[in-house]
Amino acid sequence: MRKNHIMIIIFFLSALFINSGDILACSEIYIEENNCIISARNFDLPFGDGIAVITPRGTPQISAYANNDEKPFSWTSKYGNVIFNVTLPTNKSIPVSVNASGFVLAGVDGMNEYGFKVGSYFLETSQFSKADKRPALAITSLIQYFLDNFKTVNEAVSDVKSEKYRVIQIPADIKGDIVDIKLHLYMHDPSGDSAILEYIKGKLKVHLNPPVRVLTNTIYDESLAILKNYEGFGGKAYIPGGTQSMDRFVRGAYYLKHLPAPKSPEEATAYGFSTVQIMSESPGFEHGFTQWTIVSDVKNRKIFFRTVGNPQISSLDLNKLDFSEGQPVRYLDFLKKDLSGNVANTAFFSILFENNLTE
Repeated sequence: MRKNHIMIIIFFLSALFINSGDILACSEIYIEENNCIISARNFDLPFGDGIAVITPRGTPQISAYANNDEKPFSWTSKYGNVIFNVTLPTNKSIPVSVNASGFVLAGVDGMNEYGFKVGSYFLETSQFSKADKRPALAITSLIQYFLDNFKTVNEAVSDVKSEKYRVIQIPADIKGDIVDIKLHLYMHDPSGDSAILEYIKGKLKVHLNPPVRVLTNTIYDESLAILKNYEGFGGKAYIPGGTQSMDRFVRGAYYLKHLPAPKSPEEATAYGFSTVQIMSESPGFEHGFTQWTIVSDVKNRKIFFRTVGNPQISSLDLNKLDFSEGQPVRYLDFLKKDLSGNVANTAFFSILFENNLTE
């Protein structure tokens, strides 16, 4: 009887961990073959409100969030970029000290004018360092900071290792529940370099050029260890079909392993959409579903995207955007249902702010 009670408790705790960990689920696969460099990712959430922000050079920036007793980290953008942001709602119980507009723009995925690309993925088990005298940089602003300031993976990794700022989590109101937004990041550049950044037990963990080019919502080392139990990776377990983080990781790794080498950037982009779809979640799941799919051609500085409300593929060619200093910060409502084809045209953009988009 006592053994049964223990098993029930273990099952309950496991279910609680899985449910809370998958409330903000996302997946990425990365293709690097035949001079093609493609990042394909899903964004899975109970809601999908967001905007793509076009930031020019010379834009003053500040962390989108800092605790009341902390100084928010600030900088000025050196490089132009496009970032797809989700609008995270806040409420009066959340002490937002920088942005009091009722929401925070949280970077999900983006690329700058040099082809440096960064994506963020929920990681509930993240643990950041304790408060100290360093300025605070919200994890949701880390993509903006990286793309504003660096051309390569190595530059960004060297900077974050310098510890001149303290990366912090950010609270958000998700369907009436206060959820701490904790993320790990996957970044790439046109040279073929990649890195996964995680905060484990208060320490930064960097995986340079990770061997399995997939990321979901489990600590990367743990994902690799579990993967060894499955067919094709040393084990005998069947490839899973579920929606949990490790189900998606294993499935993505399996299909990526069997993907033929693309013959062109166009074919690689098509492969990206096809393969990441295998890791998507359909509408109907209470914890969320795939709201957006973004495929980035890192080598050619192009972003392709579609949404659950608009299956037509739209694209942004960063080579055709004006990032010159003095331009206003603009935004694209990429959730519009009539978008398709190349939207790198000022007719699709609106001015967000003349200078600082987080104020």
